Amino acid sequence: EDRKKYIGDFSKGSMDGQGEMKYSNGDVYDGHWSEGKRNGYGTLEEASRKNSKYSGGWKDNKRNGYGIYDDRMKHERYLGMWLDGQKYGPGIMVTSSGTYCEGTFINGMISSGNDGLILDPNGSSYMGKLGPDFRLAGKGILTLNNGVVIDGSFTGQWHGNIEIQRGTFNSLRQRLNTNSGSMMTSISELQVAKLDRRIGTCTVLASNKWQPIYEECETMLGFSGNAASDVITAWSRIASGAFDNR
Repeated sequence: EDRKKYIGDFSKGSMDGQGEMKYSNGDVYDGHWSEGKRNGYGTLEEASRKNSKYSGGWKDNKRNGYGIYDDRMKHERYLGMWLDGQKYGPGIMVTSSGTYCEGTFINGMISSGNDGLILDPNGSSYMGKLGPDFRLAGKGILTLNNGVVIDGSFTGQWHGNIEIQRGTFNSLRQRLNTNSGSMMTSISELQVAKLDRRIGTCTVLASNKWQPIYEECETMLGFSGNAASDVITAWSRIASGAFDNR
């Protein structure tokens, strides 16, 4: 039997506004509703998946827009865009091993042929073409934790066998001679300098995050798109709410 318990706002006989739903399988959704469906911003805790948790946008009961999913069954975290319940668009994946990955997703998988970034806890990194499951799939730059840099074309699985089809080898080690003597620039310093320019190149723009929250606030404040009247309406609603709660 599918037993549910809802506590929250209603409109015209349907769940509409803020509310919490407890499902028979133990899952709990707390967030915004529209016409009886999860729409807007909300959080779903999945008891059926070892309390995995999603926080982000929804459309017609499906994950949509920007959201963060902590998958406690796979011990992974995804931060990025969703469409119709699937990872879709720019996103970040942090795996159970601590590997940080950026890429473009389509239908829940890394899209082939697009640029991405992999950073490994051991200090190795890769920036270049990726395929499904973060496979190396084309032109890129592979930096090993011993300072060796390979600029070439690659195939293979990260943490598996990687084939270098063609490439050039270099080293991050440099000696800088100055008038006062010589100075060694460490591998780690050079790696950080390079990575600083690459981290975030495949992530979601700040302006595209948490749009449902802003939209819900605008609706609550009575925004209509007219800047002049919206300010007056918003302050009027805020004042009314403060007076009602006295």
